[in-house]
Amino acid sequence: MPVPTYDPEDIAATCLKRTMLGIAAITAITPNIDIVLWGQPDETAPMPFTILEYFRGGWEKDEMVTNTADVWIKAAIRTTDIVVAEAYRAALASLHQATLIVSDFTNVSPYAKIYLESSVREYDPAQNIPIYKVGGIYSIRFVAN
Repeated sequence: MPVPTYDPEDIAATCLKRTMLGIAAITAITPNIDIVLWGQPDETAPMPFTILEYFRGGWEKDEMVTNTADVWIKAAIRTTDIVVAEAYRAALASLHQATLIVSDFTNVSPYAKIYLESSVREYDPAQNIPIYKVGGIYSIRFVAN
């Protein structure tokens, strides 16, 4: 069976965003989640906000299931408040092993639970303003029919 022509990173990021918006602990801190698969995020956006960035992955060649994808997406909040950053890190704990919400697509189903591959903790002093980037790199696995 041929591999679908749409981009697996678009599907993964959209489904991860939908899943994150369904977790109250995350949206209580910030409901602002932007997908930036190529290029740079809008650094002028009001903080805090979450950026979803493509990290690696794509369509797999699975002998058991056709049209499977394993895409890693980096999800990290950007904030100037370290207390908010730590609260967000704690809220993201509920994302690990969560079921991917695929309601934006009629031909996609989860293949595995969301898996935290690596934590992200970065500090970026931009123009003498501390910016904390806290989150994780998540493996998003799904099947497209």
